Amino acid sequence: MEIPSTVLRTWVPGRPRTKGSMKAYCSRGRDHKLIWKEQVAESGSWRKKVAANVQRMARATYGRDLKLDQPLELRAVYFFRREDEDLPKGARPTAMTVGDLDKLDRNILDALTSSGVIKDDRFIVRIMSEKRWADQAGVQLLLMQVDEAELMAAQGAVYWAWYEGLELLP
Repeated sequence: MEIPSTVLRTWVPGRPRTKGSMKAYCSRGRDHKLIWKEQVAESGSWRKKVAANVQRMARATYGRDLKLDQPLELRAVYFFRREDEDLPKGARPTAMTVGDLDKLDRNILDALTSSGVIKDDRFIVRIMSEKRWADQAGVQLLLMQVDEAELMAAQGAVYWAWYEGLELLP
């Protein structure tokens, strides 16, 4: 079965969580084992929820598991409920409690990898993401194939724009 350019589109309800830093602890007792713990509460449960949703959607769409190992683009829109954040009406989702966009993306990348839909998050070559207010919290995900020729042309255009821009500097 051929995979279309839009590989996967899904909605995952729930409050998006960032991927936190890992902190090492030494266990008590004689063995003193090193234990790694994520510092953001509910980060792991959110990642598992996203992974299960993505895996279920892939199986429903293609009738099998996917292990994509080609250039992919990820588009993610994170929705937060304003009531949950205690912020003024016009504010964008920038409060510390909402989290950094790059850390939200990191958690989604880990979820895509652990779901088995992508072989490794290194195959994500482009990410477009944003945070918005909404009545319902969650994340809308879109995973698309990236055409190699289009990718190379875009990279070349960016390089030449950068290179030509250097000549304009005094």
